[in-house]
Amino acid sequence: APPTGGMAPPTGGMAPPTGGMPPPTGSMPPPTGGYPTGGYPGSSAVPQGFADPEGGSWDSQGYGAQPNQGAQAPQGGTRNAIPMPPGGMPGGIPPGGTTGPGATPAQPQVQFFNPAAIPSKKAGPAGAGAPTEQMAGMSIGGRGPAQAFNLGEIPQCPQDGVRTAQSYIEDQVGQSNPRYMQCSVGAIPASQAVAQKFSLPMAVTIHPLNDPPVAPGYSAVPVVNFANAGVVRCRRCRTYINPFVTWLDAGRRWRCNVCGLLNDVPADYYCSLDSSGKRRDHAERPELNFGSVEYVAPADYMVRPPQPPTYVFCIDVSARSVQSGLLTEVANTILANLDKLPGGSRTQIGFVTFDSSFHFYCLKSSLQEPQMLCVADLDDPFLPLPSELLVNLVDSREQVESLLRKLPSMFSATVNPDSAFYPALQAATAMMQHVGGKLMIFHSVIPSLGRPTVRPREDTSLLGSEHEAKILNPANDVLKTHALEVCSKNQISVDVFCCCEHYTDLATISPLAKYTNGQLWHYPGFYAARDADTLRTDLTRAMTRQMAFEAVLRVRASRGIKVQAFHGNHYLRGADLLALPTCDMDKSFSCDLMHEEQNLTCSHVCIQSALLYTTSDGERRIRVHNLNVPVTQNFVDLYSTIDVPTTMNSLLKSAVEQAQNTKLIDARSKIQSACVQSLRAHRLMNNCPLPDRIKLLPLYVLAALKNPVLRDGVAVRSDDRVNLMMQVGSFPTPMVDIFLYPSMYAVHHLLQGSAGTPDSNGEVALPPCLRLSQESLEGHGMYLLDNGMILLLWIGKMVDRQLLLDVLNVNDAERLDGAKVTLPILQSEVSRRLINIVNKIRSVRPYAMPLYTIRQGGASEQTFQGWLVEDRTLSTMSYSEWWDALGRQLQ
Repeated sequence: APPTGGMAPPTGGMAPPTGGMPPPTGSMPPPTGGYPTGGYPGSSAVPQGFADPEGGSWDSQGYGAQPNQGAQAPQGGTRNAIPMPPGGMPGGIPPGGTTGPGATPAQPQVQFFNPAAIPSKKAGPAGAGAPTEQMAGMSIGGRGPAQAFNLGEIPQCPQDGVRTAQSYIEDQVGQSNPRYMQCSVGAIPASQAVAQKFSLPMAVTIHPLNDPPVAPGYSAVPVVNFANAGVVRCRRCRTYINPFVTWLDAGRRWRCNVCGLLNDVPADYYCSLDSSGKRRDHAERPELNFGSVEYVAPADYMVRPPQPPTYVFCIDVSARSVQSGLLTEVANTILANLDKLPGGSRTQIGFVTFDSSFHFYCLKSSLQEPQMLCVADLDDPFLPLPSELLVNLVDSREQVESLLRKLPSMFSATVNPDSAFYPALQAATAMMQHVGGKLMIFHSVIPSLGRPTVRPREDTSLLGSEHEAKILNPANDVLKTHALEVCSKNQISVDVFCCCEHYTDLATISPLAKYTNGQLWHYPGFYAARDADTLRTDLTRAMTRQMAFEAVLRVRASRGIKVQAFHGNHYLRGADLLALPTCDMDKSFSCDLMHEEQNLTCSHVCIQSALLYTTSDGERRIRVHNLNVPVTQNFVDLYSTIDVPTTMNSLLKSAVEQAQNTKLIDARSKIQSACVQSLRAHRLMNNCPLPDRIKLLPLYVLAALKNPVLRDGVAVRSDDRVNLMMQVGSFPTPMVDIFLYPSMYAVHHLLQGSAGTPDSNGEVALPPCLRLSQESLEGHGMYLLDNGMILLLWIGKMVDRQLLLDVLNVNDAERLDGAKVTLPILQSEVSRRLINIVNKIRSVRPYAMPLYTIRQGGASEQTFQGWLVEDRTLSTMSYSEWWDALGRQLQ
């Protein structure tokens, strides 16, 4: 069971094997002369009894992980299974979750369209505004019109397997790269009335630190130091100088492109203009050429001197942590990554462990051995040696390494089952509140001592009901208050690694990460023999990724436009300032824009984000990203320039907030309503065919309704839904894209083209993407599905034996259902190509991306079917039915 906000691994099959997939003795060699051009042999007929998808539960997030390379297949013998971990496989499929033609629907009549989500028409037969799907026979909207509005052909599914960020603004000169900043439309409506009719959000997604790999010593964005001139900004709105300002009075003044104010140019920044009105040094000024720049901040941008990067690890040492292998894996992974922690010689480090009490460790460089200091007073935690618990990593390296090597043996004989989670949290934050930094908490049992304790409160009768929001919100505000008043206030960001065997009440624990821009990592039923590689991969990334400290983020927009709402994991200080104790390369934020004036008078709307932060090297920087979006009077421009994935990023985040504030059905209705109202507005205003780009919106809306984060019913448990909601909160647009509509590839056709083969630059091309439907699957085939969090390898019943040998080094797939595997390095061409493809996918994802095998007809197949979003389920239409239903609504 992996972590990281993914879905839980498929279950119901054999326990995951240890150490990858050993080859059977005497395995068959690859056929001489390569493979047939048409792929692997096998019947082209799909076997009878191919189960219809039920939208099966994908009920936990987190998965085991694999390293980003193939593992050498061990020699000898057949594949051996490890014992089933206590509590069974994580994220198990609930009882009764059967699939197939003989499955009995739990609700024979289901309502896909919600009456509240579909605007009622002023004219038309009764019921036309609230169409209902009958599973026995489609009946859309009672007595609807004889002929529906023709939406055109169903569009092709997304073909970019990586889902690279795109920009649809026509003029790209001076714009920020879409990897940093994206707008949901390529043109802003000129009036408030048009924006309201459009019904979809004018949203901006900001991924401020999403830098591509660069050589050591180089910066991904230009760095500007104004020195004596100071940072050049507008006096009124405080916008930073950018490529879209205009120059007047022979270069002595400049007009702000956000508020229109004329500003004087500082003497040290002055330059005369050429005949075109540009500064003569224009080409030498990165801030006037590039949409993304970083300014070196002077002393007046600092409340205090930059603090050293500080990492505190708070580790559960209870009996469950020891027995599951969590303590050993955490200690070994931290030890292996000490050299990779950001900050170099400035980095500080500290440790706290806890069970029924909590323990500090004095790691002064003058000591021969680390000293453990135990505190048993849980009601009034205190620091026994306040100045000696945080140490410089370079100075105390020997003591830190000694502690990490000894930790597993120090508690190896413990039988203590308790967890003083909250007192340990108080102690850890007290340790570091004078400097701030990153706090990582690892726990394997629910908090049982101190305040607050966690009591199971998941009532299955509430799942899928209008009262489900009660268990999606904290049982109390103790941890939220601590996150805001202690952590955020003192620049402490918290990552929580939840490795509990059963129920965790993530809703109560998650505010620690949510309001400090940290991260929640969920490993349900953690068991080291299965999940250790996942934990190692995720913890390594959490420790070593690019990190900004003591950060705040502000978004500014041109006069007449304002920020309506922010979405994501952060604390909003004031109206428009995001407080971010730390911000890493995987975190993104979304905001919705709205008109504050009836009509815009400008020709372009400038949107500027500014992240003020401290680098790990102790330098105060301001990272600025700019977009300059044209204003349009043409309603059709909004539809022809829409960025559907960025639109869905905003819609999905706001729907998650709606589900927590009211109820899940309101969140589903909100997304449906936005889609139908926008398409209807286009129909009424233009009465012309839909532009190709907007045609993907219904597909993504349907996918969102079938996704575990918003899926209705009782299949998704509260811990799993909360975990997904936390992950969605920090998703950038490409992750939302792949999470809603995963990429699926035919492995058995890899040899037909060049997919999986590195080109002259070492780049690996991905195969063509297939539609997410049972119709795309062949019984003799093998398919790889990537949802951004895990990889699923579906194996047909009639798959060729040679293909199994060439990919997995096994003779049959009977024991592979629900198994977590590491692809063995084999001599076959298809093996080399598949490993290259898997490594390519993992290289662009922020999660461990473990690989699970799914056998056709096996108990875990409904997990795979849950991602086939174009197929019909018990509660939602198929894509073709939804497409036709929309046409009826728009007649």
